[in-house]
Amino acid sequence: MMDDRYERLSAERVEVNRSLVGMASGSEIGLEQSAVQKVLAHDVELEQSAAVSVRAEHISLDESAAIGVFANRVDAQNTAAFLVVTPSLQGNVRSVIDLRTAFMFGAGFFVARSILNGVRRMAAAR
Repeated sequence: MMDDRYERLSAERVEVNRSLVGMASGSEIGLEQSAVQKVLAHDVELEQSAAVSVRAEHISLDESAAIGVFANRVDAQNTAAFLVVTPSLQGNVRSVIDLRTAFMFGAGFFVARSILNGVRRMAAAR
């Protein structure tokens, strides 16, 4: 059971334990056994927590889950995420879509669209 609920937290340093948070922003954000919708910070640390969207320079995830993770560096242990966009990923994270997969989906879409347009042009020329 969650102890506290916050719609918005904004400070230089935010530490939250066993709480629900709508949005957290600041230089350093730390969440433990909490759930958050959106995080914007320089450094973020999630421990046994869940997040919808996390954007930061550096993100550390430990036994956590997130839908979107966007950072210059991500350190993760036993973590699951739907989308991870980072040039530097360290640790153990299970992601559905990472940067490489996103590029492959984009390239596949471009090739399929090009083929479809070519077929349409051939059909129109007849």
